[in-house]
Amino acid sequence: MSKPRISPSTKERLITVAVDAFGREGFDVGIRTITTRATAAAGIVQYHFGGKEGLREACDQRVYMAVDAALPAHFRSDGMVQIAEDGDPSPIVYYVLRSLGEGAPLARQVVSRLATHVAGLLGPAEKLGSDTLNRARQVVRFALGATMLDFSVRRPQGPDEVREFIRVAWDEEFVPLIARVLAEPDLLGEPATEETH
Repeated sequence: MSKPRISPSTKERLITVAVDAFGREGFDVGIRTITTRATAAAGIVQYHFGGKEGLREACDQRVYMAVDAALPAHFRSDGMVQIAEDGDPSPIVYYVLRSLGEGAPLARQVVSRLATHVAGLLGPAEKLGSDTLNRARQVVRFALGATMLDFSVRRPQGPDEVREFIRVAWDEEFVPLIARVLAEPDLLGEPATEETH
């Protein structure tokens, strides 16, 4: 039996709807709910993605690519550059924070990518010694923990609130901590290693 042709728009719509549903409602959302919202047949998820786990992997990939592209474009050591208002960042933000909160497979990738980005903002290894990446992991640990706590207490609604939430998290949690670590490399104690995360 040959694979039915699936239009890129159907595949993309399934991933888009799934990212939003998983992020807002949790990873227990059923395939039928997702396919109904995407106006697609339930069987297409099984056939095209191999089931729910395959769809989750496609969602993880989409979200990781968005995070990977956004970090160098919008998140600098002197503050966040405005995110374009032509799209809604809510599904990506909700999905990332849900993944982090539940320890989903994407969580480790996002934390690692964020640590690498922060290490780049901290500067060359000569500035902080060979522990730059480990110090960056500490910054991420503290700042991301505070961000997740803020998100659980004051969940932003709508694109504008999500953009503001991201800006405040970066500008008030990450940037000051990066500046303090640059001024006082031992501020957070012994640098965390990959194994301690």
